[in-house]
Amino acid sequence: MKTFLPALLLIATFAQAQNNLPNTDVYLVNIELKDSVLTTKETTPISTSKLYDNQPFFSFDGYSILYSSVQEGVNPDIYLYSTQSNSGYPFFESYNESKFWPQYTADGLGYSIVNRGEDGKQMLWKYFNDARTPINVVPTVTDIGNYCWISDEYLIYRRELNIPTLNILNLKTGETKTIAEGVGVSLAKVPGEKSVYYIKTQQDKSYLMKYQIEENKSTEIINLFNGTEDFCTTVYGDVWVIRDGSIYSYINGSKRLTKIYTFTNDILKNTYRIALNRTLTQMAVVVKTTN
Repeated sequence: MKTFLPALLLIATFAQAQNNLPNTDVYLVNIELKDSVLTTKETTPISTSKLYDNQPFFSFDGYSILYSSVQEGVNPDIYLYSTQSNSGYPFFESYNESKFWPQYTADGLGYSIVNRGEDGKQMLWKYFNDARTPINVVPTVTDIGNYCWISDEYLIYRRELNIPTLNILNLKTGETKTIAEGVGVSLAKVPGEKSVYYIKTQQDKSYLMKYQIEENKSTEIINLFNGTEDFCTTVYGDVWVIRDGSIYSYINGSKRLTKIYTFTNDILKNTYRIALNRTLTQMAVVVKTTN
């Protein structure tokens, strides 16, 4: 019996981790955006495993989507969905770590993943397309959540502390510093700028913020719905958020949120997270389920 004890403990650890993850599905929706009005077309399931399917991220050409998924009761791994063939398959599998927040890197050399080990440490690793040895991007930080590649020089990342903090790493010098405290989950590069959008929560209120790297300054952009933690951006710098089954857009430079779409598909009414391709012809939506 002692021979099987480590394996049993490993299974128990994974089961406990899964219990902390929401039941979510990912769908691909064809869209058209014209005159600030969003129209949806075909909807295709990307992954509906009845467990955890989340954190979709489009490739730069829009031909593939990386996402984190729990399949067959195993720990979260990374899967790839082809938007051309409408098929998915395992992309990065590991039996002793959980994998979250897959992204293609800004330099185009590979992809990155947050690895959570059996000890609970969450570390960001970069993997290369040419099979070079992967690197631990921030080796001194063991509580990394979401992150955002600003360029091949700067990385913004969220630390999963009691009060989550937003931090910046200069990849060339190794210098790190804290930008803000009490920040939401989502992060996104501001197109055409060395800046990042993030959400700051304060006294039950949520604000869209922009941090400008060269000025080392955070600016409040607009008030968001209370409790908002997720958003996505378009190539034009507009910001989309979800509220009660509708999508609202902050158009870069304006002072308000405008409703651009309401989900009428019953399956998608519980959408709470969105990722967009660069041409604004498709979006990957994450839906909370009751499975």
